[in-house]
Amino acid sequence: MRLFRFIATFVIITLFLVACTSPSKITIVEMENFQKTKANTTVEITDEEEIDVILQAVKNATKDPGTVDIAEPEYKFEYGQKSYFLWIQASTGTIMKTSNTNTTYTLDMGDSDQFFEIITRHYGE
Repeated sequence: MRLFRFIATFVIITLFLVACTSPSKITIVEMENFQKTKANTTVEITDEEEIDVILQAVKNATKDPGTVDIAEPEYKFEYGQKSYFLWIQASTGTIMKTSNTNTTYTLDMGDSDQFFEIITRHYGE
């Protein structure tokens, strides 16, 4: 019985630690429209600081009220099981979950600036 408790505790702790771990990469791709990506535009972000900036931007994003009527996305980014469309400029950014295209989220201005710098660094735009 003690062995069972030990194993169960070990499994629970391991699952908790894995669930709380930041992703090791974020994949970004340029979009032609909501369904189609641009060929040969995939970038993998593996730098921990850049990953932290992007995750913080998502965490701090504010849900926008009302219905969505928005242009085709510029980018899509994915980490783990999460996927977002992205519209971004120097001081403004918007994200939308690919699983829920009825809601957008506005990025904080500071987060948007940093996210835009990452995009510019990797795409040279």
